[in-house]
Amino acid sequence: MATSRSETFFRKANWEQAQHESQGYEATDLVTALTTRAELEHPWSQVKDQLYLQAREIELLNALQTVALLSGNSQTLDVADVGGGNGYMAAVARQFMPSLQFRWTVFESGSVANSYQRFEPEADIFWEENSEQNFDHVFDVAIISCALHYIPEPHTLLNFLSTTSRYLLLMRLPLVDDPADIPTIQRPSDGLYATVNAQWPAWFLSRSRFDDCLEEVGDVIFRWTTPTEVWQFEGEPIMLEGVLLKTKVDSG
Repeated sequence: MATSRSETFFRKANWEQAQHESQGYEATDLVTALTTRAELEHPWSQVKDQLYLQAREIELLNALQTVALLSGNSQTLDVADVGGGNGYMAAVARQFMPSLQFRWTVFESGSVANSYQRFEPEADIFWEENSEQNFDHVFDVAIISCALHYIPEPHTLLNFLSTTSRYLLLMRLPLVDDPADIPTIQRPSDGLYATVNAQWPAWFLSRSRFDDCLEEVGDVIFRWTTPTEVWQFEGEPIMLEGVLLKTKVDSG
């Protein structure tokens, strides 16, 4: 059964209006709350003691195993986790793919990256600000999970990442059949984000524009939908989607 979130997205005229009317992801209260929770929970070291995985975890593992197989890399994967927050996906990969070593770098907003860097020795994860100069080498795979639609210029980011990674793993995408991307403000109604009144700009991405961008940056290996994750926008259910593609970066 799909888990459907309540209406938390509100259409705006443009991205600039959404930015002006929201606090953004770098609001001090939000960064403090996220860092405090990470300090308490240590998400990068949690070990699952149950047989059931969430759909997003299965999708992550399936894609990473495909990347390892296609790239012929049987020892180490160098991962750029863009918008990866506390790095919990590294823990999932390391637990369920024990034959591989992972060099895991999370690229986040400046304030979030600076706050999380204190955890690097314990987590075996690097946190860097999501700026072009910090992508100083070619990664095996760049992951963007539930993050692309929070970027002011998502298509520009995809084009850039296609030059700095051999594979792109795009997860939890809100795609719509409109001809243009739709700017909104997201105001979570529950959980930690709601307790600090967090809100930020977010896109609903035009499927046609997104598909055109994919054709430019690489070759799609496979795509999927995630029936367990459905958002509501203006009364319509939006099922999140994902895609794995090989970029045009020479793997030689």
